[in-house]
Amino acid sequence: MSSIIARAALTAGLLASLLVLAPPACPAQDEKPEEVKKKAANELAMQLLLQRADEEYRTFFRRPETVPEFWAAIKFEVGVGKFDLAALHLKGLVQKQPAEEVDKELLKIENVEGMSPFLRLHTIRTWSDIPAVQDQALKDVKTLLDRLTAALERHLGDPQRIGKFIKNLDAQTPEERLFAFVELKRSRERAVPYLVETLRTSVGTPMHDRVVQALLKLDAEIVPPLLEVLKAANPQDAQDLDLRLTILDVLKRRADKRAVPYLWHLTSAMIYPVQIQNKAKEVLAYFLETEPTRLPIPKVALTELAERHYQHKAKIPAGRPVQLWPWDGQKLATKPVLLTPSQAEEFFGLRYAREALDLDPKYLPAQIAFMSLMLERTLGPELDQVLLRPAGPKLQDLLATVDADLLIQVLERSLKDGNVPAAIATVQALGQRGETRAARLGADGNPRGIIRALYFPNRRVQLAAAKAVLRMPTTAPAAPGRVVDVLGRFLIAEPAPRALAAFFPADKTAEVRQAIKDIGLDPVFAKSGKDIFERLSKSADYDAILLGSALSTKELPYLLTNLRADADQGRLPIMIFAQKDQMELLASLTRQYRSVRIYPEQLLAAAPELKNAVEAQIRETGGVKLSPTERKEFAKVALDLLWRISRGENPGYDLHPAQDAIVEAARNPEMTLQALEILGRLSGQEPQVRLAAAALNLGLGKQRAAAASELNRHIQKNGLMLDKAQTAALKEAYKTADDDPALKAQLALTIGSMRLSPQATGTRLFDFRPDLPMAPVEQKEKEKEEK
Repeated sequence: MSSIIARAALTAGLLASLLVLAPPACPAQDEKPEEVKKKAANELAMQLLLQRADEEYRTFFRRPETVPEFWAAIKFEVGVGKFDLAALHLKGLVQKQPAEEVDKELLKIENVEGMSPFLRLHTIRTWSDIPAVQDQALKDVKTLLDRLTAALERHLGDPQRIGKFIKNLDAQTPEERLFAFVELKRSRERAVPYLVETLRTSVGTPMHDRVVQALLKLDAEIVPPLLEVLKAANPQDAQDLDLRLTILDVLKRRADKRAVPYLWHLTSAMIYPVQIQNKAKEVLAYFLETEPTRLPIPKVALTELAERHYQHKAKIPAGRPVQLWPWDGQKLATKPVLLTPSQAEEFFGLRYAREALDLDPKYLPAQIAFMSLMLERTLGPELDQVLLRPAGPKLQDLLATVDADLLIQVLERSLKDGNVPAAIATVQALGQRGETRAARLGADGNPRGIIRALYFPNRRVQLAAAKAVLRMPTTAPAAPGRVVDVLGRFLIAEPAPRALAAFFPADKTAEVRQAIKDIGLDPVFAKSGKDIFERLSKSADYDAILLGSALSTKELPYLLTNLRADADQGRLPIMIFAQKDQMELLASLTRQYRSVRIYPEQLLAAAPELKNAVEAQIRETGGVKLSPTERKEFAKVALDLLWRISRGENPGYDLHPAQDAIVEAARNPEMTLQALEILGRLSGQEPQVRLAAAALNLGLGKQRAAAASELNRHIQKNGLMLDKAQTAALKEAYKTADDDPALKAQLALTIGSMRLSPQATGTRLFDFRPDLPMAPVEQKEKEKEEK
């Protein structure tokens, strides 16, 4: 008991001293100093209550009943390592009713002790060995922190509370003014909208100076919302001299260089009065430590800022949202808009590019920066839909009306940067215009523009470029062979995504095959490096390359160099699975190659982790994975384009390199007719042989007639090129085709094209028996039935 008496005496002395020295608590505008002291005493009383609850619990271990008692019990049990007992008290505190009163008491505790003691509960990982108690404790900690955070946010952001303290900045006593500042400091950026409103409405009064002084002393969190006020929402807002000049002065006196990006536009934009422009130059020169006359050109500086955001080099905090406080010209939003780091890059990058264009609309670097960033962020989130559906009407209109030279330069920039969405959009726009300048070789003879896009290692870009070339009014040089090659590879792509695997030990092949299937890919195994390139060149349906530990370190650099130089698959993610003792060496050998990662072999046995790793690498490579819908649609598009070429709509294209792919497509019931038509228009013996085989293929059913029709077309144009076995088979098929009149008619034409000998012709004439004429009675009955 003596310790309690001593502590009581100590706290009594502390009470007397704090009543004199402590800042007053929560005064209203018309409160007297006596009332301020009374509120300070109430706050101190909570502190003493917490001390007493702690002492009594330590001494008597009484069952907690009030919020301070529960909190004291939790802290004590945590302090002595009795986490299971602390969990029980925590549950009691969370379940205590009424919840609103509990939250108020928690706020009082937070006001005295701060947030740290509450946050420390979150660091406790094990509360109990009993699973139910452990799960409940983790849940209760989250509930407690969420409730306290929400209550604190409501309290610190309460407009009436903030307004009261802003008014008390000009109170009569120093104690009231000091306490008002302390409470506004607790509210931090939440108070800025109300402080700005006071600045606007109190020009020329003592209150205006009080607010300025507060803005100079408040913490750094108040600066971001203050900066947004500098950017005028409209021409009328831009004429507000007092507000912007005051904020510019505050920023200069705070020496906060975060204001620099906001000042470039202010220095030169015609929308702002000269006084604001001059003040902005003065402040900017102060931050950059130079003379106002020596400042960089604003449009150049703004474009560089836009470029930094486009290239992901801007300093944006990772792991937490970026707060943006919208300004409408009259008021600053009381709640910020939360942007992800990616959204912040897009927002600020486009803002700086627009501001540069506002200063000089014809400034080409700003145009390129704006288009590159805008297309990347607009189309990137739904990259798998870019070629399947048209862009929005506004974007289509923009791409159709801007200068073609700009589109060409954006395309070149996109291919250099690997900006797939922008490359596809500009290729499509240039193709729709039929802009031949975008499909020429460079002065050095190397591909550029759309021709370069045909060789860009991304399947979507290649297909868009092939379609664009075929829309050109003239055949682009060096394009026909590559276009046919690209279309042929898409034509035979499988509907399901596939992974190419190689260099895995023989005893692990089955395990690797199953692992690849488990992550949603069809495995295809290559026997060697040469086999890898042959398989990759045939079709466009691989989404990843997996290499095993059987790959020698001597062969690895050669293989990776050639894979990354491949015009078709150069951006596919490459995953190398190695033994632990080889991982460090392989990492050093592959560091220079894009999107190559080393993983332990054990990862093959963990399907979820393996799938996450594959998906992460695919995202790194610009979304190279094609959806099943894209695969199916791209094959149809490729077939249609080849069909149009075969009909002569695009002269100058040789389809023979895609012949094997066309034959393969003919086996697909959905593609058979078009594929047969294409074969019927190809010269040479091979297409005729393929068509004859299709006409004889019983599995094609009714489509045999179409094959025979195209065979006839080919024979008439190129002459008979079939051997004796095939001609005999066609004759035999004719004899047995009575159940398919269309096929029989086409086979008859085929046989007629074979130039029979006089003897064979005579035999056919001898065997011919004309159809008997219909009997008169039967004829009348038939006419009657028809009527």
